Amino acid sequence: MIEWYEICSTDGLDTFNSLVKVFHQKYPFLKAYFEKEWWPFKERFIAYYTNKYTYFGELTTSRIEGSHSVIKGWLNTSQCNLYELYLRTKLCWDTQQNEYRWQMARSLSIPQLLSGEFFGSVRCIIHIYPLQEYIYKHLQEAKQAINEAKKKNQEPSLGICKGNFTIIFGMPCKHQILHLLTTQGVLLPKDFHQHWWIDRSCSRSCTTSA
Repeated sequence: MIEWYEICSTDGLDTFNSLVKVFHQKYPFLKAYFEKEWWPFKERFIAYYTNKYTYFGELTTSRIEGSHSVIKGWLNTSQCNLYELYLRTKLCWDTQQNEYRWQMARSLSIPQLLSGEFFGSVRCIIHIYPLQEYIYKHLQEAKQAINEAKKKNQEPSLGICKGNFTIIFGMPCKHQILHLLTTQGVLLPKDFHQHWWIDRSCSRSCTTSA
């Protein structure tokens, strides 16, 4: 139901209460059920509450389920003895480790769109994925806002920043990127959660020294 998804994705408490009221008016036969089974646990699934935590945008357990499926594929049976279980599991781990090393090598190959001084301090330190999928897009939005502001002789703006993106994903939002551009700043490794670092041990030492 569209109403249900709107309730779950709301990031304002007043809006949440208003949507719930409308929901109960539209589906009165569900009111008692939701008040007993869902609303007491709203802090666990309503965006207004969950957006206060860093979860990198992961809303499902599909990655864990996928890993479980991979392991089951390598085992291929539930009848093997303990030693055979070890051998098959080790082969699975070794294969996954080789895949991980390949991904790490790929992270050191920098795409053309991430060249330039703005990305200079985070190249080969932060994974390509957040830089390419999020930061680069934010950079384009910020540049567009600056260009439009110049035409109107105004200060560049991207609207009000609620801070949700940085909390959830552990990286700069488009408003922070705009600030860096207007102040001649650049991205720094410390702007990113250790989740996005290629070598997370370096992230911990950097945080400690800071």
